[in-house]
Amino acid sequence: MSTYSFDDLQGAGTGSQDLTAGTQYTFNLTNNSGSSYFTMETPRNFDGVTPRNLSGSITSASSGVVFNQSDYIAGFALPTGNNSFVFTPSTNVTGSTLKLRGTGGIYVELSGSGGSVIDADAQAFLTAAAITDPTITSAIDTLVVDLKGYGIWTKMKAIYPFVGGTATTHKYNLKDPRDLDAAFRLTFSGGWTHSANGVLPNGTNAYADTKLIPNTTLSLNSTHISGYLRTTLTVSAPILSAEDAVTYNNGLYIWPKWSGGYSVRINDNTSQANSAGADIRGLHLASRTASNVKKYRFNNTQIFNVTTASTALNTSSIYIAASRNNANYFNNELAFSSIGDGLTDAEAANFYTAVQAFQTSLSRQV
Repeated sequence: MSTYSFDDLQGAGTGSQDLTAGTQYTFNLTNNSGSSYFTMETPRNFDGVTPRNLSGSITSASSGVVFNQSDYIAGFALPTGNNSFVFTPSTNVTGSTLKLRGTGGIYVELSGSGGSVIDADAQAFLTAAAITDPTITSAIDTLVVDLKGYGIWTKMKAIYPFVGGTATTHKYNLKDPRDLDAAFRLTFSGGWTHSANGVLPNGTNAYADTKLIPNTTLSLNSTHISGYLRTTLTVSAPILSAEDAVTYNNGLYIWPKWSGGYSVRINDNTSQANSAGADIRGLHLASRTASNVKKYRFNNTQIFNVTTASTALNTSSIYIAASRNNANYFNNELAFSSIGDGLTDAEAANFYTAVQAFQTSLSRQV
């Protein structure tokens, strides 16, 4: 399956995947912004010729979709909501010679009966991590497609899906899978256990450095961090942490069971603590979406919503599984973590849906 976001489709558009003559390709189009338009077109005199890329047939258009077609261009007027059509090319189409363009908030999923095509960003991660397992491949592809479909992908700076079962595969950032500090790939230190279920720090000297410094990468009033826990914490330590080593000023952390409660800072100097239940397995998400809006969610339930003011972005890189002063070490198994821009309530709910579906597809959900 290939996917194209509104960022891909706007302006000059983007190239298509290659299409095979006689194969049926289904275009599923989500239109979130009223009446919008989608076109498939061959640029005039591409490399001295103009291929008849659209000479095939368009069928099974959903109700309300209006289209016009020639051998070189097909244009579609789309009503709000979910739309679809089937295109069967009569000749092989080289994707670089076929531009896909759209107005408004269109999101497109393209699949063909000749076989699914992996999302390009998902494939880049799988290639970097040398992962070929079909279950993991499908799970990563679906996760990326879901995050793009919800409009969340562009808000991510780092996504650690912890798949493949080794320290090597677990280090890669799904959003930028280069093996570089600048790509925020993890550097593991201390004692870790790596398995198909994720990463397990030993609680005494283990931590992972993301190399991501809030002051240079994140936004003061738009930041989120998250972690998916598979076991119940037995010590007080943060899931992720960046803070002053002495005072925790301008802190950025999620700290379950701080004196028995959840403690959270998002670019501020005030810790909000609420009583934590005995079972804290699942997705923890802390998000700031304004200078005076800080929220914390556990799974799909909001724990608190406070008006604590932001102060500054921390200048130390974010650690996973330890406080930055290395005085507190985590001993809970993680199956996912992310860092990025702040998520609205709707985005947070969709984020949970996507992450929980990802974990379920790998049979490690809680």
